[in-house]
Amino acid sequence: MCTVIWGGIIILPLFFLCMDWWKRCTFPAFTIAPSVYMSLGKLLHAPNLRNLTLNIKDNTFDGQKANILYNSIS
Repeated sequence: MCTVIWGGIIILPLFFLCMDWWKRCTFPAFTIAPSVYMSLGKLLHAPNLRNLTLNIKDNTFDGQKANILYNSIS
């Protein structure tokens, strides 16, 4: 009986990781305005910039923001 109880306590939360409502409650939400991506484009045109590593952590990253980044890089 103890194995079943402890197994339920340990294993049951693992099932929550697959559910959207749990992800919305526990994962941080990062929302970056498109104006930030536009200002990043100004930074990319700096004459002394040689290397850039860009990691995007934006939960609302969509086609509009991707186009802004693409246009500023190209």
